[in-house]
Amino acid sequence: MRIFNNANYDFIKFAPKAYLTSAILLTIGLVSIFTQGFSVGIDFKGGKEYVYRFDKPVAIDAVRNALSAEGGLEVKKYGTDNDIMVRTGAPEEDVEVANSRIKAAFATAFPTAKVENIKSDKVGARISKDILEGAYYSIIFGLLIIFAYVAIRFEWRFAAGAIVALFHDVFIALGALSIFHKIMPFSLTVDQTVVAAILTIIGFSINDTVVIFDRIREQQGIKKGVAMDDIVNEAVNITLGRTIVTSITVFITVCILLIFGGEVLSAFAFCMFIGVISGVYSTVFIASPVMLWLYKKFPAAVKLAKAKA
Repeated sequence: MRIFNNANYDFIKFAPKAYLTSAILLTIGLVSIFTQGFSVGIDFKGGKEYVYRFDKPVAIDAVRNALSAEGGLEVKKYGTDNDIMVRTGAPEEDVEVANSRIKAAFATAFPTAKVENIKSDKVGARISKDILEGAYYSIIFGLLIIFAYVAIRFEWRFAAGAIVALFHDVFIALGALSIFHKIMPFSLTVDQTVVAAILTIIGFSINDTVVIFDRIREQQGIKKGVAMDDIVNEAVNITLGRTIVTSITVFITVCILLIFGGEVLSAFAFCMFIGVISGVYSTVFIASPVMLWLYKKFPAAVKLAKAKA
């Protein structure tokens, strides 16, 4: 923390370059989302989910190879080394037919193994639609509540800067999921865990942003007559040590989760990995500069606030 005690960087000067960088990244992400989309889990598109228990530990790669000819199947570890989860995105196929097909492939690939189907679930179109709508509403409602909270605690220009940064983080994370889902060696299937990751990213990012906004308001009260650019820069520099240390701590945790969390948590961990980086970046280079731009664009609001005070 002491390394950054006397930090004196001009972050506001780099805002135009930051806007350009973000615009490029967001454009690439949005193009990918609209052209190749996501690898969507059965939570959102409907399908079936089966869990099989082998009588001895089985390698996940061996199971994937055994089912590769079936096509359209998603294979993950589930619980112990003996348990395997198989997902299929074919909602029209009968549960027992699909189960028999998968077990037949296991019998061919593992002739000496005893395999038991311990769980079978079906996610219908109506259920998946409800889950998808719930995901949209949870994210939108969360952003609206945060906007209201920051607007009440500070003022609307602070809230606008925070919301722009949060939308930035959400779409950067979603764009990365779309771009890399065919590239990464692990699953990046968008399901309810990814929704949880997006909401966690929003919480992480707004926490850091509010800390900086607190320092800005504090410096405004202490340094009357000082240019707002200097106040914002000083506030970011004052909190720089906390921002970096907190972010590194979370980043290390997410990296460990990404490496050792397994297939079930790979999409969540990857989304968090991108979100932590984007969250730190947007807090410093998006939220505060946008708030400052609005401060200069609508100075009348400042006079009105002072008059009411």
